[in-house]
Amino acid sequence: MEVGDRASVYARVVTTSYPTVLDSTPTTRCSIRQSVPGSPPPNVRRRALANDYACGSWASHPLRGVLLRREMAGPISSNGTAAAAREQVDAVVAATRVVGALIAESLASLQPALTMPQWRVLVMANEGDCNVSAVAEDLGVHASNATRVCDRLVAAGLLERRRVAYDRRQVLLVLTAEGEALYGSAMDYRRRRIEAAMALMEEDDRAALASASWMFVDAATRARMTNRSEG
Repeated sequence: MEVGDRASVYARVVTTSYPTVLDSTPTTRCSIRQSVPGSPPPNVRRRALANDYACGSWASHPLRGVLLRREMAGPISSNGTAAAAREQVDAVVAATRVVGALIAESLASLQPALTMPQWRVLVMANEGDCNVSAVAEDLGVHASNATRVCDRLVAAGLLERRRVAYDRRQVLLVLTAEGEALYGSAMDYRRRRIEAAMALMEEDDRAALASASWMFVDAATRARMTNRSEG
């Protein structure tokens, strides 16, 4: 059965069976969705339900209208999946504020203290295959501005330029021994603070947080790559 056909069936089943659902069990959107195996995506369902609502077939039952309005109220993202609720986004934003403050503390604790762009360059250099062009793209700045950031790190003895053996035209940015020590110090500071916070959580909550964090890192990385390709 095609998605469009499932959408029509879904709308008809909800129209005819909704009173039975009301009489038997507490009404939830989940229970209604499960009445049709393989129901179409939320945006397709909402269009089908909206058509029935516009035709007046739901007007005689106020609770059906409530269901329709609730079903059609949820936002849909560009890829067709349900968009994150505002409360969910706010919760993640609150977490990023805490992490951002922790990063700022870790950078201020270093000698010499680093700015956020300088730290980002050290992170990229630690990951390998880093050059000025990559820094400019990552920071969203002109190549000349990226060069000045790198020059300061080279002058501080934290970074060095190294030509690639197989292509002398390519110059990579590599951490010096002092740069590696500074990077390790900042990361250790961050780990200690996060470990202390997670020690106050229940074991199951810590596991859930770690799992959700990996999923968020993956999603945020993919979103960032998409924004770059579209920008």
